Amino acid sequence: MKSKDFVLGYLTLADFVVSEASYYVENVFPEVYNKYEALSSIRKSFESMKEIQSYYGQQNAVKGPFLPPIGKVKFWMIIIFFKMSKFVKILLP
Repeated sequence: MKSKDFVLGYLTLADFVVSEASYYVENVFPEVYNKYEALSSIRKSFESMKEIQSYYGQQNAVKGPFLPPIGKVKFWMIIIFFKMSKFVKILLP
């Protein structure tokens, strides 16, 4: 698979989502994370930006989806569906 710097080749909202969600995928489904190098490449490119580094350097920085408590349950349900449906193959051919 060809490595990508950003989801669409330039910074978009999708890069924020992929970068944040990649931590969950890495921890819950490491075999999926390791299989698709674009996940780590996008996260690395995103986090290497000086603005992002500055934000993450703050004590109150949130590294992950900003969801209300009930949203976290729905997010995990999406991850489970994501794994079961093999949706990764569609998003990252």
